[in-house]
Amino acid sequence: MISRRFITTAATTIALLLATMTLLSGCGGGGSSSGVATPPPTGTMLVGTVAKGTFSSGYVETYYVSGAIEVLQRTTTIASNGTFTLDLGTHTGIVLLKAYGTYTNEATNSTVTITKGIDAPLRTVLNLSVPSGTIPVAITPLTELAVRNALARSTAVPAALTQENIIAANALVSDIFPFDVVATRPVSPDALALSSASDSQKCYSLLLCGISQLASTPTLLDNLLASYAANLSSYGRLLAADITNLTTATQTFLSSGYNQSGYATTGQIPLFPEVGYYTTLVTITTVKNSSAASSTANMIQFSLLLDSNLTVDNTANIPNSGVITLLTAVQTTTTAANLTTDSATLQPVLNIALNNSSGISVGALATIKIKTAPSYIPGPSSILVTHLYQSGIEQTLIPYASLMDTNSTTVDWSINATY
Repeated sequence: MISRRFITTAATTIALLLATMTLLSGCGGGGSSSGVATPPPTGTMLVGTVAKGTFSSGYVETYYVSGAIEVLQRTTTIASNGTFTLDLGTHTGIVLLKAYGTYTNEATNSTVTITKGIDAPLRTVLNLSVPSGTIPVAITPLTELAVRNALARSTAVPAALTQENIIAANALVSDIFPFDVVATRPVSPDALALSSASDSQKCYSLLLCGISQLASTPTLLDNLLASYAANLSSYGRLLAADITNLTTATQTFLSSGYNQSGYATTGQIPLFPEVGYYTTLVTITTVKNSSAASSTANMIQFSLLLDSNLTVDNTANIPNSGVITLLTAVQTTTTAANLTTDSATLQPVLNIALNNSSGISVGALATIKIKTAPSYIPGPSSILVTHLYQSGIEQTLIPYASLMDTNSTTVDWSINATY
């Protein structure tokens, strides 16, 4: 995989500004509720959907996996609407699902069959560390892509599935698309099914129509996924051309005569601009500017000025859970963050404020997941550390670090962003 390392920093300003936390309010920790604790699940039930187009018949084979050894446990029938249920009992470990059967290719309105011994199956791989109750699962070309990526990560001969590789591969493919490719169950791309589907299900279902447009037979699908898998292994993402071809194919399907006779409309594509965005992981560290500087601070405030090709997953400009991960061992740190815009350049800005009455030590502070456009590769000036923003303007008087939450005592630190 190609990797790049850039460090951006800004000098610390010693000037003071009181009451700077009016922009961002600290987020406290979670609470607790009284009552009888719910006992943990004693088994696992998979409630699944197989989709390339809508499957009308077929079966799912369940394999328990240890290294490169796959042991067939049971075979489950796929219902006429593409769904299946699978009781795994108390089993834990790696579970590999393989689907064969007949489906309708939406792009051509033709019937296609994936035949065991002739065609490659669609696969999904799960790692069950504990019995997990009832969980949703999909088996699609995108979960097949994740399985291929998990195997490509293996250094064993023959390639073996491991817990670490499964988690990493499923996360990587789910990061490229605006939905969890394993846990989101696609629906038939017709108006009735889409009307009650979630945004994630809608996007998943319609992108599968695009894949059907690009690959109308099992052989063509195998070739398409091989190309995607090679790019994932080499670059950690799909190339911009891959994403353009896929979204164009989806639009072609939506404009087709077959679609006009009862399938989805273009307006039903939610979250489409996020398709293909990949994660650039930014590590934030603090550095003392002099040996006399304090080794701890109670408040840290800064912003990341982002290139217009970058953003973060957010809801109403508040970063989603998991975007910012604190690396400090201090658990009482409160975090406040929001996404705003530089009024001069119109570039996105991520404001971040951390507050800890016990003190935050100098050094590694946090990691931040930055969503990156498919055609863009971040350079040294793509992510810049700045002072906190208010009303679209950088406030250079707000110190990066201080001993008290009133900024009454500035700590002489700089903040670095490495990616």
